[in-house]
Amino acid sequence: MRLLWLSLLFTLSLFSDAHIFVLHRFDDVRYPSTSTSTNDLRDFFEYLKKNEYKVITLSRLSDALKEKQSIDPKWIVFTIDDTFKSFYNNALELFKEYKYPFTLFVYAQAAQKNYGDYMSWQELQESAQYGEIGAHSYAHNHLVSLSAQEIMKDTNKTMQLLKKYNLEAKAYAYPYGEYDQKVFNAISSFGFDTILNQNSGAVSEKSSRFDLDRIALTGTIDTNHALHYKYLQAKWLLPLNYPEDEILKDIEIEVEKEIKDIELYVSGHGWQKVKVKEGIIKLLFDKKLKSKRVRIIIKTADNRYSSKIIVKE
Repeated sequence: MRLLWLSLLFTLSLFSDAHIFVLHRFDDVRYPSTSTSTNDLRDFFEYLKKNEYKVITLSRLSDALKEKQSIDPKWIVFTIDDTFKSFYNNALELFKEYKYPFTLFVYAQAAQKNYGDYMSWQELQESAQYGEIGAHSYAHNHLVSLSAQEIMKDTNKTMQLLKKYNLEAKAYAYPYGEYDQKVFNAISSFGFDTILNQNSGAVSEKSSRFDLDRIALTGTIDTNHALHYKYLQAKWLLPLNYPEDEILKDIEIEVEKEIKDIELYVSGHGWQKVKVKEGIIKLLFDKKLKSKRVRIIIKTADNRYSSKIIVKE
């Protein structure tokens, strides 16, 4: 029985994937939905340490994908969006204590205009000694609502400011995790090594380093839930954009052919079970969307996830 159990654990580990986590605020009771307790984070760090997970830089993971190396299922990457001052005040020392690297995605306008709730350029420079820097736009707009020229102007302004303060950004994270083909084309033209979204999921050898999923680590950290995500290879065919009449008519997604059943989630409409035929999920949904920002998720029984966000312009 013990050998069977050990064999099962080994088999499961083969199908595990690396995980990228995204955090925002730390110990900030004003914004519980985007804040993480440093006490909970310390407990999570201890779990990772005791279970021999390896916290690596985002660039190390990106290089492995670029060079088509195997992805260690024990790899963990931490990213912090928006560069709130609570990271510098409350969390930086914890990352330093555990010698865990991180990537700070800089909201450049906040630093440039000295917004009180955000890190200064000096604090960013100090923090960069212990982690990496990424770009997170200048004005933190909803990029899908901008023209390609406006997106490029915003990004160029961001990169110029980072250069001015001797901060190098090789990665970009979309504000609010929102993007479409127009946004992707504009951002990718800057030659970033890595582009990240905010779709829940994991990272495998099949992942694109220009569309990496991240798991939000906010509120009370559920270790089992945080680490149970696996990568699901999926090609999203429909919808491509938010429907003008606000009615989501068709959903069509290509997945691996061995998948026969899947669960589908649409914001405001909950979960439903869907049959998969020859690797194609094809569903006449035909329901009115209930918000301007809609998340669509597909999930297999063994916790493989893929998701897409569509946003009304």
